Amino acid sequence: MLKTLLMKTPLYPVARSAYQAVFKPEIAAHKARMGAFYSQFFQPGMRVFDVGANQGEYSEIFAREGGRVLAIEPNTAFAPRLTALSHMFDIDPVFTAIAEAPGEAELNVCSTPGYSTLVDRHAEWIETSPDYADVSWTHTLKVPVTTLDLLAKEFGEPEYVKIDVEGFEINVLRGMTFRPRYVSFEFGARRKAPSVECLEHLGARNYRFRPIVGREYRYATPEWMDLAGAKAWLEGFSVEQAEYGDMFASRA
Repeated sequence: MLKTLLMKTPLYPVARSAYQAVFKPEIAAHKARMGAFYSQFFQPGMRVFDVGANQGEYSEIFAREGGRVLAIEPNTAFAPRLTALSHMFDIDPVFTAIAEAPGEAELNVCSTPGYSTLVDRHAEWIETSPDYADVSWTHTLKVPVTTLDLLAKEFGEPEYVKIDVEGFEINVLRGMTFRPRYVSFEFGARRKAPSVECLEHLGARNYRFRPIVGREYRYATPEWMDLAGAKAWLEGFSVEQAEYGDMFASRA
């Protein structure tokens, strides 16, 4: 009860940070690594879009680094958490899915909420991935859909767009005609085809690429790559290295 009340006050993030620093230093160190890495993609006061915000882990890091964050998430299971974060940080939650056109869609809701997706739950990469071996698909949820273009018109164009939408990334990118300085999208070792589509889409718009593997917040290549180099790198990426990673795109 006390924690719930504190979460609505400016004291909570200070108290939580102090608690983690003393009693959970590994969490504090992890957040520090994330902040140090992601702070290169925007300056304080700049707009950041967190597409697929989940429970707000990345939104909070971006806000701690001074970003004005739009936390975009269709799964209503995360609404209480994102709403609470909006009371503590410069985070605006928007409860919608993102695609190439506005409308409605069905969200496949997973027993592990972070795996919920607009992609067909019978997709081969879902059915063959060990990450999904012990989960169940509990129900579908009709959700509103908008585009990044419409959100940018309403909230301002972002400097950085982070996209993590469980295989639906290319659909998100197709609704973005503006060119943020930085974009990142999640890729998977078992779902390379949609990731190649994302590379080609951004490559045609004159972006360069650099990946991270898993949740290691350091680049996996020494330099930024052109489209051909990024496609070759992705082709060589395997489950022996990791199940997933994030590809960063920098506007040339």
